[in-house]
Amino acid sequence: MAGSNVVAGRTGQITLQNAAVATGNGTAMQLLGGAYSHVLVNVTIATTATITFEAALNESTTYASVLGRNMASGAAATTATATGIYLVDVRGMGSFRARISAWTAGAVSAVGVAVYTPSVDVTGNLLGSSGSASSFPGVVPAVWDSVAGQWQPIYAPRSLGDAGAAGNSVSAGLLLYNGTTYDRARGTSGVMDVATELPAAAALADATANPTTPIVGAAMEIFNGTTWDRWRSVTSSGSASNLFAGTVGLVWDATGAQWNPVYAPRGVADGVALGNSVSVGPWLYNGGTWDRTRNTAGGALLASAARTATTNSPDQTNYNATGVVVIVDVSANGGVFSLTPSIQVKDDTSGNYITILTGTAISSNTNQRLRVGASLTAVANAAANDILSRTWRVVCTPGDATSVTYSVSHSYIVG
Repeated sequence: MAGSNVVAGRTGQITLQNAAVATGNGTAMQLLGGAYSHVLVNVTIATTATITFEAALNESTTYASVLGRNMASGAAATTATATGIYLVDVRGMGSFRARISAWTAGAVSAVGVAVYTPSVDVTGNLLGSSGSASSFPGVVPAVWDSVAGQWQPIYAPRSLGDAGAAGNSVSAGLLLYNGTTYDRARGTSGVMDVATELPAAAALADATANPTTPIVGAAMEIFNGTTWDRWRSVTSSGSASNLFAGTVGLVWDATGAQWNPVYAPRGVADGVALGNSVSVGPWLYNGGTWDRTRNTAGGALLASAARTATTNSPDQTNYNATGVVVIVDVSANGGVFSLTPSIQVKDDTSGNYITILTGTAISSNTNQRLRVGASLTAVANAAANDILSRTWRVVCTPGDATSVTYSVSHSYIVG
């Protein structure tokens, strides 16, 4: 199974085995370059099975057994045969897995959480300055001393002062070295000089000319193409008003000599008036409103059912397709029968339907494909070189009242 990546810190739960009922590797946990020191594994063995803890080096697919400690009993082993939580040492490893090496009966599950606790060895002891197990009051994690070849403790934050020895403590603020000890870093103190080249703040007005000297205003202004106006919310008529909900900016109307609001993106739908809203995708104008642009799409026109009479599909709306493929699938019949499908387009003015393609009569359990498109080569009773109108439908006409079970589906041709 594919591995699951984890990121530095403490990961969320990753499922290593999910109610397995056979031996198997399960899902490997990728440790991202040895960024973690241990994996906590919650093992659930319903009846009888053995889980072997295994890890592999970076870029390696060869796994080897690693030691884990039962958090309840304290016993350390490379396998688990009973339900419990185990702490597994994976320092320097690139991936970890909980392999079911033996199985007799019952579901087996394992969930892992990778953690970074370099100051804890597999027996659960804190590593001291000598690298052996000890107890250090105030130690939070540890850091590896590559020169001395041992773990060194890092102490919890303490109150800062000047002329202090930082050592391995965690600093709650910035310290600067004075040549011997460390002092607290300071900001400026005392009275700050005021820049005298700036004038006093002035009340702003509309149609302010471009300044040639520094200017301090009490609010923001926006350039109208010639001069500067005070930033305000506006109505569509350009007059001052309360802030419009959903506005994300203003656009200058050079014809009306006014600012008009631009609205935030709204929920995407068909038949909308875009106005000054921000569009989240391409739209096509339908003569009155705007519709979303479609990719190749389709679906069912008539669900599979037994029918004995002429059946029309619901009217379909073609948004931007140039053609369509229709498939009629006959799956059952009550005897000798015939069923003739056809594609019709609708005249939106009169409401009348016009047949643009009629298929051959179907007389057995089979399927028939009908195609309409501007780039197609016309084939009698199979393909029409024509453009699909905005409103269209499929009509299925039986030869008699014999029951026929069939479905009708379609897929649009775009481009």
